Amino acid sequence: TASRSAEYVRNRLLERALEASGFRIVPCVRPLWSDTDGKIAAAGSGIAAAAGRFLLAHLVMIFRYLFLIPDHEAVLVLAPGHPDVPFARFASWLRGKPLIFDAFYSLYDTVVEDRGLAAPGSTKARMVSFLDRLSCRIADSVLIDTKANRDYICEKYGFDPARFTVIPAGAPEGFEESEDGVPGVATAAGTETFTVLFQGSYVPLQGADIVVRAAAILKDRMDIQFRMIGSGQTRGTAEAIACSEGLHNIEFLDWMTLEQLKE
Repeated sequence: TASRSAEYVRNRLLERALEASGFRIVPCVRPLWSDTDGKIAAAGSGIAAAAGRFLLAHLVMIFRYLFLIPDHEAVLVLAPGHPDVPFARFASWLRGKPLIFDAFYSLYDTVVEDRGLAAPGSTKARMVSFLDRLSCRIADSVLIDTKANRDYICEKYGFDPARFTVIPAGAPEGFEESEDGVPGVATAAGTETFTVLFQGSYVPLQGADIVVRAAAILKDRMDIQFRMIGSGQTRGTAEAIACSEGLHNIEFLDWMTLEQLKE
């Protein structure tokens, strides 16, 4: 799909889980952007230009799907694919295939209630709500990451919970617990430093400010260190709290790839 994000760990995990279960994935993708920066740049190019590219990408994908994709069991739209679902529904209907949509989360809850990027009742909020409802209604089955998100969507839009399958978020291979099962890193002096790691996009629901306030409570425990990795909406607030508290047990690092995180 056009909106599918290659940087979403969830997408990689779902694909690998399906392959491990014996399914073969046939991609039908024409990405409009490779990462978050690409999305921001596309938005800044103007609504008309972005809409034109979006429509063209989906027309190409529909053609490819109808004439180039071999027979299959179902169509899966990965996150964040809310805008892709109507096009995928049309194409899958033409071939008589069920449509599975990984909503992952509620678009309205994320944009309006969590990030505050649109005021409730505004035109943008109503558009997001419409897309939220439509994408979940026309899919045959919807995947979601938590029971709380499932219950939120069902209560808000009146959906039957049976339409949803909860698949929790997870970590990719290579991030398993250490062999001895003991967290922390032994120092040269023979003591142990316990490192609290935060890695995220700093959306409000991730609670980066709460993590920093916890670091403030533990600021006299130099054997406990906090490492904040990523960037986003609330990073400035988190850094301001750390500065005002005079914290020396916390460091802020920019976004890392999975390979860098493993190191």
